Amino acid sequence: QHPIRAIAFAVPLIIIPIYVGMLLDQLHAARQRAEEESRGKSDMLAKVSHEMRTPLYSIQGLAEQLLRAVSNPEEERTVQTLLGAVRTLYNTISDILDFTQMERGKYTPHFELLDLWAEIEQVIETIAPLAARQRLYLDVIVEPRTPTTVWSDNRALRAIVTNLIANAVKF
Repeated sequence: QHPIRAIAFAVPLIIIPIYVGMLLDQLHAARQRAEEESRGKSDMLAKVSHEMRTPLYSIQGLAEQLLRAVSNPEEERTVQTLLGAVRTLYNTISDILDFTQMERGKYTPHFELLDLWAEIEQVIETIAPLAARQRLYLDVIVEPRTPTTVWSDNRALRAIVTNLIANAVKF
């Protein structure tokens, strides 16, 4: 009876689904572009991190040679600190590589039995020069009931302890 009303109701029923379909196509295309960009960034990050290991191995080798040639405890402590910093940087690079593996669903943590106190001491030796430059005394007090050995991923544990202690020194 009312053809104009019928057309007025029918037009939105046709146009809205077409418009929504176009929006969904644009959303799908944008998502694909974002995923491709993310994969590209992850690949680049993995390649750069992998390439950084080679000069780091050289620095570590030179520091180990230097350690064999030192003649007094002060020099030995300095070179040990350098080696600790190299290990920390190596672990950071490995964490980046692990992150890219996590994004791909291929990460496997590496759990082992660790000497918690020794890990904390190594981190302290690495961060102590930073604290000394800021005229801070760096000391860590561990609750005596804390276990001396833990089952953990070494890099993850060291990253957590390093961040906690470095932030304590920084702030």
